[in-house]
Amino acid sequence: MLEIVVKDTGPGIPADEQEKIFDRFYQIDGSDTREGEGTGIGLALSREFARLMNGDIAVSSIPENGAAFTLSLPLVIAATPTTIAADSDIEETAILGVDQKIAHNKPGVVLIVEDNTDLRYFIRSAIETNWTVVEASDGEEGVKKAIALIPDLVVSDLMMPRKDGYALCDELKRHELTAHIPVILLTAKAAMDAKLKGLRFGADDYLSKPFHTAELITRIDNLIETRRKLRELWKGDQSPGVAGEAALSGPDLAFIRKFSLLISQHLSDETLGVEEFASKMQISRVQLHRKLKAITGHSATDFIRDYRLERAYALLKNKEGNINEVASLVGFGNEKYFSTVFKEKYGIPPSKVV
Repeated sequence: MLEIVVKDTGPGIPADEQEKIFDRFYQIDGSDTREGEGTGIGLALSREFARLMNGDIAVSSIPENGAAFTLSLPLVIAATPTTIAADSDIEETAILGVDQKIAHNKPGVVLIVEDNTDLRYFIRSAIETNWTVVEASDGEEGVKKAIALIPDLVVSDLMMPRKDGYALCDELKRHELTAHIPVILLTAKAAMDAKLKGLRFGADDYLSKPFHTAELITRIDNLIETRRKLRELWKGDQSPGVAGEAALSGPDLAFIRKFSLLISQHLSDETLGVEEFASKMQISRVQLHRKLKAITGHSATDFIRDYRLERAYALLKNKEGNINEVASLVGFGNEKYFSTVFKEKYGIPPSKVV
């Protein structure tokens, strides 16, 4: 074994607390001896890292005579074959120059915005089994990544350099691409006025540090499930513009109306696909897809097709042309394909619309 011993000459650690200091968020009651408050996860993570390498960390201490931490690591570790299972459905997109992989077989993408590296790692390790995780080290970077990626949820610290949690939350809730994203604010400030301020800036939930990972996971689950239920309003035979409007925030409703107007303006142009529509919206294809998916549950392709079919149904019902003419008016150059997708949506062929 390789042993590295780190000693200090501080006040020491009482015998009954020596094992507890390796528990996450545990801190010895001795704030008068510290200038700053820690998070209480450094030693816990250090021991986890050591044990991942088949080693360990131990402490010995006599009060008023300092403490000694001993890191033990094996000098020879037998190689263990590992297999990495490929995600069944992966979407790759460039986020601020970095390729980000999004696994669609996970229920969502969570963006963690936290300037403390240890705490950011701790949160990631707690949730990455269930969600695709993206990280940002401060509020400014967090806003940029949220707009570029459009995650399903944001977990953000409150006190951060360059842009704090309040400013981040306010900016995301005002931006048309991110207004729908639930935000959980983390803070050591337990005072009610701090919580109320966060809620005024649009925070969807508030969690005081230290917190239990089970509570964080439950709150993420609940918020993502709430968004899923809202998307259900857009499914079925009703027009999404009617079925879901009541559930949308101002920026979300403005986005849907803006996109619907754009489709209407180019209704008969069958050459325009998702890429071209995204370009006209001045966003990327991925941004358009994830925004529509988050609000309506429909992909950009499905949303455009359904909008055209709904217009076709209205034209046929009002006797404003025969099937071939209506198909051409709503951007379907192939009458046979138009009849097929029309029947899939409405259960009847276009000729049966009365």
